[in-house]
Amino acid sequence: MPDEASFTFDVKGLLSWATSSGNQFAVVQADISSGKVRLFSVAWNEFQEAYEDEYVAVANLNIEREQLTEEHRTSIIAIADRAKATFGRRGPNDGAVDWKIAGIASCDRLVIVTDERRKVQYSKINGIKAMTFEEYISWQDIFS
Repeated sequence: MPDEASFTFDVKGLLSWATSSGNQFAVVQADISSGKVRLFSVAWNEFQEAYEDEYVAVANLNIEREQLTEEHRTSIIAIADRAKATFGRRGPNDGAVDWKIAGIASCDRLVIVTDERRKVQYSKINGIKAMTFEEYISWQDIFS
């Protein structure tokens, strides 16, 4: 992975961040502020709905969240059609967020931060890179 990789977090990545230690939490917060991590409303909103208790840790942060673009929507449709159900079309709260994040990552060449199960699923989609939250933190330690 290149030294200047950019990332996005899916719902499980956001959950890992919200429940992480103070140091790890701060690493992610700094990466969001610098633009190295881009957060999208589709994942943020589903995280808020699916994990209300854990959301409290990030609720008061002033974080800019990006909206889907037409390019993202086109990419989402193409990936969902090509993938032929490598993972369910629904996320934890039935918003199909996994597909949306896959489309965004493919379109914008972002690495998805997620859990181990979804890392394997995302990796089945041609051109998508994913890593666990733990791998993301380790990667930060190596390149910081």
